[in-house]
Amino acid sequence: MRPLGWVYNVLQQPFIALFLFVGLIYFWLWSSIHFDAMLSRDLYWVMNWSMLLDGLLFWWLIFDPRPPAITSSLGYGRRMLVLAAAGVLQMFLGAWIVFSRDMVYDVYEVCGRAWPLDPEVDQLLGGMLTYIPPAMMSILGILLMLRRAMHQDGKYTNQSKQLEETAS
Repeated sequence: MRPLGWVYNVLQQPFIALFLFVGLIYFWLWSSIHFDAMLSRDLYWVMNWSMLLDGLLFWWLIFDPRPPAITSSLGYGRRMLVLAAAGVLQMFLGAWIVFSRDMVYDVYEVCGRAWPLDPEVDQLLGGMLTYIPPAMMSILGILLMLRRAMHQDGKYTNQSKQLEETAS
């Protein structure tokens, strides 16, 4: 197996994919790291590209089109568990931001805010955006996996009935 294929297979392990996906969000939103990333153009690009690439890898793991019964890809139930875990972990981070008594991201006092908002309102909105859309995406992903699992189960059930009818 080529090195790139080996790395890809490691990154597609459910625990590793979940750890990287949520871990990168926590990492880049850690106050001191976020401060540096917002003030450094290069680090800002590293932050965005790392999140994009990791997000693509994570969502490819979840929406891998190969049916689990045919390949060794992740089963639908485990995909749903990974999504649920990601959603809950992102909700914890967002709730921490929303309910923090102190300003979490003082970098915006230095570089400014995109809109003229009070810092408390800005932090409240930022925290809500950290957990509400990811939770919705996790739920949507779980629903799509349920649909896929039910559709796949129906397909195999129909094939089994056809085989039984042909055999008799």
